[in-house]
Formats: sequence, C-alpha cells, structure tokens
Amino acid sequence: MTGSLLLRPRVEVDSLPDSPIDPGFEPSGRSGEGLSLRQVLAFAALLLFICTIAAELSGGLWHTVAHNGDNETYIEMAAAIEKGNLRLALPTRFPWGLPSAVAVVSNALSINNLEALFVVSVFSSLIATALAYTLWGPWVALYFNVLDYTWLQFSAYGSSDSLFVALIFASLLAARKRRYALACLVGALATIV
Repeated sequence: MTGSLLLRPRVEVDSLPDSPIDPGFEPSGRSGEGLSLRQVLAFAALLLFICTIAAELSGGLWHTVAHNGDNETYIEMAAAIEKGNLRLALPTRFPWGLPSAVAVVSNALSINNLEALFVVSVFSSLIATALAYTLWGPWVALYFNVLDYTWLQFSAYGSSDSLFVALIFASLLAARKRRYALACLVGALATIV
C-alpha cells in the first residue's frame, strides 16, 4: 500500500488552473454562453412572480409575507428603528441588518415595513442572481434560482437570506477584483444581516 502512494504522479503547481480569485479568471467551456444577464434576470423575475401569484391565490401575498419565517420580528425591529426606540424590539436574537434596510426602504419609498421587507427581499434576490451570473456564468445563476424552492420562498416572501447572499456574492466579486478592503467591508455587513 505504501508503494502505491509513492508511485502516484506529482501535480505541478504550474499545471493547476487559474484561481477563481484571479481578476482575469474566466471559466472556460461554459455552456449557455449565449444567455444574457437580462435573460437570466427575466427568468428569475418570472419565478418570483409565479411565487407571488401562488401566495396571492393561497391566502394573500401580504399574509404570507407577514407570517413567513421570522418576518414578524423583523417588521417589529424595523418599526423600532423608525421610532428611534430600540427597546420596543428587545429582547431579540436577530441581527439588526435586515430591519435597518427595511426601515431605510420604507422611509425612502413611503411604504409600510411589510411592503419594504418584500421589496428588499425581491431586489436582493435579483442582485444575488446578477452577481452569480457575473461570478460563475449564466447556468449557475439559473440553477441557483431553479433548484432550491426554499430560496424562491425566502426571496419572494421575505427573509434575511436574499440580502445576506447578495452581500456575500458582492464580497466575493470585490475579492476577485482584488478590492480587498471593499470585500472585507461588504462581508462584514453580511454578518449583521
């Protein structure tokens, strides 16, 4: 057995493919090269639209968003941020990143916190899809949306997951472009979501 380990060929460092962190790295042999970012985003938006229609038909979109996962707590936290009294949402075990984004969007668009949570989740999902397209190509971005129904639910019905993934992908893209300070900052922001 020891002899067979010694007979294996050595892998030379020069023979390894370029690192994905290399700013010039382009995955070779990607099928689906003809798919544009616009087409991938349109497909992702169509999937989100189908989820919202399904929620509307099964009891109402806003009811689904309000009672999905931890959204009730996030909405309370966003309301506490808007009122300037964080004690209204204490004690909480959740980070304040998503509620802060919800409060900002709610004030900027003059909509309620429930609608702002929906907007943040949907747009974060589309941003994550665009970043997946940029990082890994069209098929990864498509599979990213199609294969995991839980991802679609979190994206369409509100959750911190889509904002977290968008920030993580943005951090990876910044690192690939060798903008390490920005990558660290965006990665740190992801930890509070």
